Amino acid sequence: MGGMIPSMPQTPFWHLAPTDGRQKKPFQQEIFLLETYVAGLFFAENLQDVEVFLVPGFRLELLREPQNEYDEQAIQIFVSPKGRPKQRIGYVPRAKNEILSRLMDAGKFLYGIIQEKHPHTDGQFDLTIRIFMED
Repeated sequence: MGGMIPSMPQTPFWHLAPTDGRQKKPFQQEIFLLETYVAGLFFAENLQDVEVFLVPGFRLELLREPQNEYDEQAIQIFVSPKGRPKQRIGYVPRAKNEILSRLMDAGKFLYGIIQEKHPHTDGQFDLTIRIFMED
């Protein structure tokens, strides 16, 4: 049996495709960039409608908002539950968004994964997220 090439797994390529409709490229990797929190979560509208989805492991969509009047490098964070409209839950903190916004402006695809949910005694909560880049 020495010298034989092992067979490739029989996983169909469509199984590896991202859920947002983009095509996954061969040898594409996910690169961990940083861990942070969701800024402005307290001010998110109708947060109770999507709170059930805000659990560790849930994927979050990141979108640039260059026209933001307070921060030209603003990056919005959205939850996009399957079959429901996406909803903004907050922003990448200003102290962490400069390099990330430049990557996004250069065409790189970034996304977040919820790492932890930190409940408060008043019913509010904070979210720790990890941000990744597909390259």
